[in-house]
Amino acid sequence: MSLLSKLTLQKRVTILTATILVVCVFSLTLFTIYNAEKNYDPLITGVESTYVGDFYTSPQVGVRVVPAQQAKRTFATWSYTVLIVLTILGTGAVYVVTGHALKPVRELSHAVSEIREHNLSNRLQTTYTKDEIGELTDGFNRMLERLNDAFERQRRFTANSAHELKTPLSIIKSGIQVLNMESEPSIGEYKENIEIIDQSIERLIDVVDDLLTIASEGEGYLKKEAMKEVLLGPMFDEILNDVSSLYYEDNIIFHNMCGDTQLMGNPTLLYRAFFNIVENAFKYNTPNGEINISINESNENIEIIILDTGVGIPKDELPIIFEPFYRVDKSRSRKVGGSGLGLSITKTILDKSGASISVESTVGAGTRFVVTFPKNI
Repeated sequence: MSLLSKLTLQKRVTILTATILVVCVFSLTLFTIYNAEKNYDPLITGVESTYVGDFYTSPQVGVRVVPAQQAKRTFATWSYTVLIVLTILGTGAVYVVTGHALKPVRELSHAVSEIREHNLSNRLQTTYTKDEIGELTDGFNRMLERLNDAFERQRRFTANSAHELKTPLSIIKSGIQVLNMESEPSIGEYKENIEIIDQSIERLIDVVDDLLTIASEGEGYLKKEAMKEVLLGPMFDEILNDVSSLYYEDNIIFHNMCGDTQLMGNPTLLYRAFFNIVENAFKYNTPNGEINISINESNENIEIIILDTGVGIPKDELPIIFEPFYRVDKSRSRKVGGSGLGLSITKTILDKSGASISVESTVGAGTRFVVTFPKNI
């Protein structure tokens, strides 16, 4: 079996088929020879003839017809000859047919071997058949699509991470260079640069902390000791109170319509997840805008709906808003602060808690987040 494993699939199929063919044809030949010998003498004696030595003669003709033993040998020889010929022809036919049948597999293997990390967007040519080859091609194309999406997210994450970390580091370096250029920097210049450096370091710490949160947050969410009954109304009152104090100048009007609805969860993580959504609703809202938080409860699920009248999110960006460092408006986000990790942290917490989150948005009209918790958590 180890020798067969080193051969191509076409050769292995041919050898196995040829083996079966030889066994079948050889068995049929032996049966035919045995059957002929068993019935040979009765057939001969049924004819009006006289046996002379090893030969049969016909009294009607009076000549030697056929040597009996020679006839048997001739029959056996021809039988084995036909066996060999049919085996060779059958094996050759199997090799040709399997070669034609496996041609799509060879083409698929060649196409797969050409796929590299830089051309994951390429797709294998679909055979438009519903056989195993067509299913394999479709499955591989779907896998390539997932891999390509993963690589694209990784590239964006790497680029954005580098940018977020580079900016405060550049500010720190610039401040130090300014001090070095001064022959005798004043105490005020030192203090000013120390404040700038301190702010940059705080920003670096926030970014690193958020990245660690994305990697590990929520792992203990489903532990029984961490699960408690959370009243959604009071929780959102606390969130709205904390966030509104940061954006009081925008005069945002908010409505908390959660009432006494409750669910089982980790209070700390739930607060963190919903705080990020509500903060974005404030941050990207319009002056004198509104935020409405409501509940849609069924027998299976609890839906928490957060609706704002903000700037909205472009439709083509909706699939990537939960990726790390995503920002609706990068220029404006830089002014209002944040690292672009809030929604990514939110999704991480919700995913690990068994909940789901969806979003609908219209540019200039607002955004609607829906968080769904199954009641059987």
